Amino acid sequence: ADISPNPHLTWHGTHLGQPDWSNHSRTLAFTLCYPEAQERLHIMLNAYWKMLSFELPALDQGASWYRIIDTGLPPQEDFSPLATAPEITEEKYLVNARSSVVLMAK
Repeated sequence: ADISPNPHLTWHGTHLGQPDWSNHSRTLAFTLCYPEAQERLHIMLNAYWKMLSFELPALDQGASWYRIIDTGLPPQEDFSPLATAPEITEEKYLVNARSSVVLMAK
């Protein structure tokens, strides 16, 4: 599939910059940037029946990713306000089977 370039949207798979557009693919990730508000989100979707490791995009010095949504976690832990969201310090994130994860940079 030919996807038009957009400077605010970058497509990924489990590896950065390598989305799998095939009919049998069960994963997709993308990074959304909203420069006017200085916001950046990274969304990972795992429709596979096994947990998978997704590479995370590098951020500018001093910024980190924070997990605001992980549908693979128990109900009390799956959504977090940015102010109390856990910081993600690794270069990869394990996404549970049939789950979605949203990270926000700050």
